[in-house]
Amino acid sequence: MNELKNTLSYQVHFTSNPTAAEKNLFLTFFFKGKPVPVQDERNLLPLLNKAVDTDKTCFKIPNIVEVSPNTDLDLEKYYSSLFCVMFTEKKGRKKEIKKKGLLLGKSIHAGYFIFGIWPYPFYLESESEIESISDYIKELTTNSKSFTEILLLTEK
Repeated sequence: MNELKNTLSYQVHFTSNPTAAEKNLFLTFFFKGKPVPVQDERNLLPLLNKAVDTDKTCFKIPNIVEVSPNTDLDLEKYYSSLFCVMFTEKKGRKKEIKKKGLLLGKSIHAGYFIFGIWPYPFYLESESEIESISDYIKELTTNSKSFTEILLLTEK
């Protein structure tokens, strides 16, 4: 459990109702090291929106209220916008369902970066090959049928 204390985490507060002002829901994302750049990201948000529109089990919620790190890091210094993409992978006939999520930010200077992974077991599973975590974004934008229940959480 000491490992968890040394891992940077971000709480993403969002509302389920667009008219609600309170932070009534949150997810905690984990990360350690340098953020991972997303390759060929020019049309990333439109492509993710298109992926969400392909299936009735997918949707978009534009209601992130706040993203708060467990340190004094000022995210506004680095990112002009933030969003999360949550998804469930389709893996053949296996009954095992793995829900996963990524926290991304649009850098003020250099494109999109992944800097959070949800849930903690997925973070641990991905930590050794963190550079390849952006493959999920590429797969979501080019072959969204490999996933179900895609949720795109964006800032208001």
